[in-house]
Amino acid sequence: MVGGVKALYAVLLALVLGVGCGTPSAGFDLADVNQTRINKAIPDAVLRHNDTLFVAYETPCGNIVSRIFAGKQWRPEVHVTAGSPRRNGERWDMPELVSGPDGSVWLAYRSQVRRRIFLHRWLGESWGARIDGRGIFWVKPHPNGAFDEELRPIANIVVEGSRVHRSIEMRLTSSDESPITQTESIPMVDLKALPGEGVIFIDTRDVSKTKGLTWQAEFPRKHSNNPLLSPPDNPAAPDAIRVFNRGTVRQENGRFRMWYSATGTNSPITPGQPARSWQSYMRVCYAESKDGLRWQRPELGLVEFNGSRHNNILSGIQRLPTVIYDERDPDPDRRYKCFGTASPITVEKGHLLTSADGLRWKSQPSPRNYQGTRPYYANEFHHVFRDDRETNAAQRWKAYGLFATGPMRRASQLNTSPDGLHWTGYPDNPIIDPLQGVSHCIHDLLVWPEMGRYVGLQQVGDKLHNYQWDLVVSRDGVHFSRVSDGRPFLRNGKPGQWDHGGLQASVPVKVGSESRFYYGGREKPWSSYPADPKEIWTIKSHCGLATIGTGRYAGFRPSNPKQQGSLITQPIRCDSDSELTLTVNAIADEKNTVSV
Repeated sequence: MVGGVKALYAVLLALVLGVGCGTPSAGFDLADVNQTRINKAIPDAVLRHNDTLFVAYETPCGNIVSRIFAGKQWRPEVHVTAGSPRRNGERWDMPELVSGPDGSVWLAYRSQVRRRIFLHRWLGESWGARIDGRGIFWVKPHPNGAFDEELRPIANIVVEGSRVHRSIEMRLTSSDESPITQTESIPMVDLKALPGEGVIFIDTRDVSKTKGLTWQAEFPRKHSNNPLLSPPDNPAAPDAIRVFNRGTVRQENGRFRMWYSATGTNSPITPGQPARSWQSYMRVCYAESKDGLRWQRPELGLVEFNGSRHNNILSGIQRLPTVIYDERDPDPDRRYKCFGTASPITVEKGHLLTSADGLRWKSQPSPRNYQGTRPYYANEFHHVFRDDRETNAAQRWKAYGLFATGPMRRASQLNTSPDGLHWTGYPDNPIIDPLQGVSHCIHDLLVWPEMGRYVGLQQVGDKLHNYQWDLVVSRDGVHFSRVSDGRPFLRNGKPGQWDHGGLQASVPVKVGSESRFYYGGREKPWSSYPADPKEIWTIKSHCGLATIGTGRYAGFRPSNPKQQGSLITQPIRCDSDSELTLTVNAIADEKNTVSV
């Protein structure tokens, strides 16, 4: 794709694009290479790829730098990790270079603090977006149900390109007295021109080569009318304290529907209240809107609260209203499904709630089987969907959410199901652990399918559990990479703003050309953890909205606005003879054009 476009975000695969690897650089003689000009006498990694020499090395401050020799000259250094936020004491080391079966050069390196390998693909002028490896998975259970750190320290890595399996193979060896060896694979991209598929630059594995372009992540804008739904000025209301302490928003038949977790002034700290679990003081309420901006609380009359049925409380759902509409269910009374909690619930005993209208719910047992790592607490499903891309019928349904691995340790999980009723935990849960990103504390995980990817929001926070949200992406639904590690996709407001405290989020609602992220925000952050009960039950929370252009999570911009840039995709295969079209997602005008 060529042009002076302002920003390029995605290509919908309805056409085969002419692509190639470009013309290789002029030949060279290795005797011409002056190693002293790369600021290090002996590079950590050297690779000859066609007629180009790649070198990579670790700097004294623990960054990874690369340089290439082509056309009998050295090109400028590329600082691969210089802009990446670090954990305390973190450095990147042990760089490895390998020619991949996709015709590209791959760079891998280690973080000894996060205990995993990170990778990048060469795009012709720069390295593509970072890909997160998983490290050496290892579990040591304890009698109390908790288990030790899931990742072992990495002592050695061997990276190879496998043409047989069309993948990058990483053999990792731990530093234990009895070393553990584990192989991680990254399959090559296989692009097909099929409905719903696309080249979306939330990662850059679909890109073969760029020139004069810079990749960058994008972030949503908070709506000017926020908050959109607040606790009413009525202490007797069921949501007088918290609104959207998790929730779901859907657009159906010209209206928007919201199911949200709420709390009122009655709580465990209220004098005269009976001694019972904190969960029992939570409830799920319902709201509607014509435009998704102005919300109304209908009087449902389903539940008596404070001596009245004039409220919007739903019966049967205690909290965590993960609601979907299953149009394929032959029984219309079961098409609305809720995977929120109902009492009682244990690690293996969950519930599925079904409804004909999304208001009146029936519950049935929904067992959860853990063949691998078992969660410490009863786990939570924060989003569930039927995965039409999944070829294994036993894993057709996917559920993502919280996976506690100990009394104070939180991580994220994947569960799969053939029918949305009987669930099996992924054997190597958690799929995202507290070591992966910059933030030490993680909690909820929301994942949804979008243009052939698994896109998600990962809740990240401080030691006091004041949370924001990172954007993550995966090709297989298991191995997730952060799109912008250290820069939250959905962040807290400033002191004094309605969402200055911890945030709750939901999967996006597609409205026209934008994606709407409805989210809840506390007015103030917690000052301790475990938090003071007075803070938990008295700090108010509201519901607001942040929006971003659909598919515009990340994109390419010209490195120099006055010059053109070009992008070549990986090969795209078409198996259809029918007439096809190409859809381009970009910011362009008469002076900043796109040509294909």
